[in-house]
Amino acid sequence: MSEKALRKYLQNYAESEAKLALPFEGTWKKVLAVPFFNQSLESFQRLVSNSLKEESLLLIAVVNCPEKTTDYHWAEQILAWLQTKYPQQATSET
Repeated sequence: MSEKALRKYLQNYAESEAKLALPFEGTWKKVLAVPFFNQSLESFQRLVSNSLKEESLLLIAVVNCPEKTTDYHWAEQILAWLQTKYPQQATSET
């Protein structure tokens, strides 16, 4: 996807926090986007470790929750783990 197309998509369709991932550079053979809601840290870690066995894979973890949710503990655990294990790549809305 060209930079122009990506910016147009983000402007018109994506949630505002998706812009936090920019600038986004790299080349991958495969991309896997996985939505999560109320997942355990262990299941997330298992998916990541199994997925990253692939050579040249971009894994996009999309952490979802309803607007009225008050329990974000599971998402905070996943984010903390990602920021510890992949400090250069982990991006989040604060």
